[in-house]
Amino acid sequence: MSEIYLDRVREDLAAMRRALGMRLPFEQGHIWANLALALAGAIVVALTRWTSLSSVPTTRGSLGHWMYMGVVTIPPLLALGVMAVIAHRRRDSAPLLWRDSRQAWPVAAVAAFLYLGFMAWAVNRGASAGTITASTLFLAGLFLLAPALVDRSLRHTIGWATATMIAGLSAPLGTYESAGLLIGGWLIAGGLSSAAIMVWQLRSRSENVAH
Repeated sequence: MSEIYLDRVREDLAAMRRALGMRLPFEQGHIWANLALALAGAIVVALTRWTSLSSVPTTRGSLGHWMYMGVVTIPPLLALGVMAVIAHRRRDSAPLLWRDSRQAWPVAAVAAFLYLGFMAWAVNRGASAGTITASTLFLAGLFLLAPALVDRSLRHTIGWATATMIAGLSAPLGTYESAGLLIGGWLIAGGLSSAAIMVWQLRSRSENVAH
């Protein structure tokens, strides 16, 4: 049997267990993934706070500008990359983590391409980039929150949903210098809160099974 076929069998079994109420839609590895993103957020905050990259006057497209963009994007991408490698190595014991990791990269790439394309189109027609970003974040958080309110197994998404909505509300108040603090704070809040909710859900499920 091919590895792809075996992966699909594992994922189908996990989906069947979830449908029967035998398991939650995440695994222990998801908790570590959220904690890794929170750590990446802390690194972004530290680099923004204690380096001069965010405060040095730069023009768009300059070396300083791209270095600052790297500070706020490379740590979370590295965290996701490390977790993707771990998920691949543990795909036999953690099929849901491997499935989510495998699907996240192409979805994120398409979403980023569409968002940046729309952003360029809207800005060229006079729209404010900050307003678009704030609106996008708030609506993304709202759409993420809605399923969690009707499905108890999805309560762990409340953490990222709330953090994303707050980031959207805070974005209009931010500046170029504080962008790293906003992004880092979003990663810390979303990662820690979602990880905490996951731990609580897993413990509650274990207690219910024991009884």
